[in-house]
Amino acid sequence: MLLVDDEPFIISSIRRILSDEHEVVAVSSGPEALAIVQAGARFDVVLCDVRMPGMNGFELYERLLVVAPEVAKQIVFFTGAAFTSDVRAFFTRVENVLLEKPVDPRELRAIVRRLVAEQKGAPPKR
Repeated sequence: MLLVDDEPFIISSIRRILSDEHEVVAVSSGPEALAIVQAGARFDVVLCDVRMPGMNGFELYERLLVVAPEVAKQIVFFTGAAFTSDVRAFFTRVENVLLEKPVDPRELRAIVRRLVAEQKGAPPKR
C-alpha cells in the first residue's frame, strides 16, 4: 500500500493503524508518489491526502490516470478540509472513496481490506 501525505503525524498514525496487516510505503508528496509508480511499482491501495503543497491529490489522480489507470482507481482520498466546491465537484465525477480526517481506524481498515480483496479477487476478511 502507498500512503501519500505531507504531514508526518498522519503518516505515523496511518502506518500504526495498518502496518499489522499491510506493508505501508509512505511518501510526503504527489511527485514522489508519481515517481514511484512511473518506476513500475504497483499498489493494491493508495491512501492520498487531498490537500498537499505542490501537487494535490486531485492532480496526482489525474496524472496516474495517464501512466497507471489501475492505480488511480485504487486511491482512497482523505481530507481534513471542509468539503469545498472543488472537492464536491471532483467526487461527482470519480468513484473513489473519500474519508474525512481524523480517519476512523476501523473504517480505514475495512476499506483497505475490501480494496485489497477486490484486487486479489477474494472476499474481504472480517
